[in-house]
Amino acid sequence: YPSFFLVKKIYRSYAKRTAYNAADEEAVEAFLRGKIKFIHISRILEEVVESVRDEPRDLKDLKEMHEESKKIARKVIDCLSFTSY
Repeated sequence: YPSFFLVKKIYRSYAKRTAYNAADEEAVEAFLRGKIKFIHISRILEEVVESVRDEPRDLKDLKEMHEESKKIARKVIDCLSFTSY
């Protein structure tokens, strides 16, 4: 359960939890559309969470972080779907 262990590592960081949530939304949607394999979900989550460096100062930062994390997730998904099939 790689995603479970990732959550245990990031649970204190608002930024990383936000990135995780955004990446999860994109990854699950890509899986349901058949674009990626199930095993790729945790890899996508890790890639996006690792890209986060700063904590949000306010709600606006958090929202921007969520949107940016979704963009990063889509880029990772595109790479994985291109190389996986």
